[in-house]
Amino acid sequence: MPRGFADHSVRRRTSSDRAVWAGAAFVVEALILLAFLAGCLAVFMQLFGDASETGRQNVRLERAVEAASNRAEQFAANPLAGDVTPGEGGAYVSRDDAGDGLVVECSIVPEPLEAGMLYRATIVVTDGGEAVYDLATARYVPASDGASAGSAPGANAGTAAAGGATTGAAQGGGANG
Repeated sequence: MPRGFADHSVRRRTSSDRAVWAGAAFVVEALILLAFLAGCLAVFMQLFGDASETGRQNVRLERAVEAASNRAEQFAANPLAGDVTPGEGGAYVSRDDAGDGLVVECSIVPEPLEAGMLYRATIVVTDGGEAVYDLATARYVPASDGASAGSAPGANAGTAAAGGATTGAAQGGGANG
């Protein structure tokens, strides 16, 4: 009498069958853990890469803020000091290399008033043609006998008594961005 399918299902398991199953379970479990570890490493590498890029952007912004601040201080001391050339509409323009690829562009617009002159400056720091930081400031220079813009007493940008105001804004992925 031929043996059929039912005869194979009745067969008893031996200890060698159980040993193969335990070894296969260990290999499957090890492969799953290895895949999980590889996924975790990929996520952490991505996070560290993003943190490194954010750090580079912060250093770039810090250098741009320092360059704009230096130019604003020069403007506060004397609005038309430095390498200022006449531009369109009575405005003055200066362009300085701040190093590390940063370029500081300053446009100064004088506004005559009854008691003196109000100078408004817009300072833009660019890196490779992309604006990194911009700053707007103003300085009032009172009219006096023969006093030039740089020698006016008591005129200081950024102080309420002198009528100066300063504001700055970061562009790109900064806090305002």
